[in-house]
Amino acid sequence: MAHLSEGEIERFLKARAAPGERQRVVRHLLAGCDVCRRRIVEKAPGPLLDETGERRRGRASRDPLRAPAAGATLAQR
Repeated sequence: MAHLSEGEIERFLKARAAPGERQRVVRHLLAGCDVCRRRIVEKAPGPLLDETGERRRGRASRDPLRAPAAGATLAQR
């Protein structure tokens, strides 16, 4: 499987990827590609990484509107 392109990573992080493209990114990462995982982490905005860390520790907000709000914030950046 080919590595993710810069465009795919950008669209994925900005929540602008088409459904098929999102699936490709997720499948690629779940397949264990550390190269692309590192590239995504390097490009991910700080708030997104903070939220991910909070979820791992079980302290993320349970507010169902938080995820769409975070996506909208990232899209505006």
